[in-house]
Amino acid sequence: MRKEYDFSKMKRRYRVASLIKKYPKIFKNCKTIQTGNGWYWLLDKLCAQLTIDSSVCKYPQVEAIQVKEKFGTLRFYVKQANPHAYGIILFVEGLSAYICEECGSIDNVVTTKGCIKTICKPCLKRWKNE
Repeated sequence: MRKEYDFSKMKRRYRVASLIKKYPKIFKNCKTIQTGNGWYWLLDKLCAQLTIDSSVCKYPQVEAIQVKEKFGTLRFYVKQANPHAYGIILFVEGLSAYICEECGSIDNVVTTKGCIKTICKPCLKRWKNE
């Protein structure tokens, strides 16, 4: 019998590794990064903005402690951050409630009940069938 591979997990590992490689100062002390593939681009843009703020505006470098999904939205926990960085982080966390955490779509996004998940309808069908 042929074993099926979960390519979404492989893709997630690759994306996490590429985020750590692209933003080593932000993720140097990060314990976990556990989000769906759909929020990768959102995390990438958040880290890019935090890096710009650090280098151009001379704000202290934000260091992530943990990145995960909680109650259907992205959580980006940091060691320390200035008020401007906290504002950006809160904005991105709120924005994640309207983006499918599996594929990144903004169309037909719903929040499930029970196991709270922000997901588009096509991904929801696949998720329920797993």
